[in-house]
Amino acid sequence: MKGLCGRFAFQFILSEGGSVETGLTLIPVMILFLSVLQLPVSSLSRIAYSARLQSDTYLQSFIGLPSSQNYLTDPESTSERITLPGGGSLLIKNRRHSLSSITPLLINGDQFKTVGISIDENN
Repeated sequence: MKGLCGRFAFQFILSEGGSVETGLTLIPVMILFLSVLQLPVSSLSRIAYSARLQSDTYLQSFIGLPSSQNYLTDPESTSERITLPGGGSLLIKNRRHSLSSITPLLINGDQFKTVGISIDENN
């Protein structure tokens, strides 16, 4: 019985019937699956990063700190204050994001820009 099972396993390993067809089918299916998965991941990350930047911009204008004293600054973001004629200022903060990709179709990854806008009434 042991010899029969070993011989069957050996014949199964040596037979290559269907392995090429399986590989040719599996590669496009995996690319399609990863590409379809990239869409919701990209959408949700854009929404999350946009909400985070808007929250940081609102917090900066709510506290009323000038841009030089802001503890939320990072090297990837730029902020600009525009004084309004009736008093106060408009705070605009831009940030560029670069996320990695899970699909081989996006070679450079997902790159996008978010903008946060808030009115600062403290100035």
